[in-house]
Amino acid sequence: MKNQILELKEMLKTLPAKQKHAILLADFHDLSYKESASIMEVSLSHFKILLFRGRQTLRQQKERNEAPHE
Repeated sequence: MKNQILELKEMLKTLPAKQKHAILLADFHDLSYKESASIMEVSLSHFKILLFRGRQTLRQQKERNEAPHE
């Protein structure tokens, strides 16, 4: 579990700032999308895009990290 947390922290560092902020607000601070968008001063639709792209990037990084190395 501790390794997974450290891995996630490292992956979050690689994200663009706005995507990282969106993930932190929605997933770690458990705010609604509307509240998160307001805090970030972006539209709700733009917030959803940032969140989607950030999660997608994290998912891709995780898959690359888990792929067998030759």
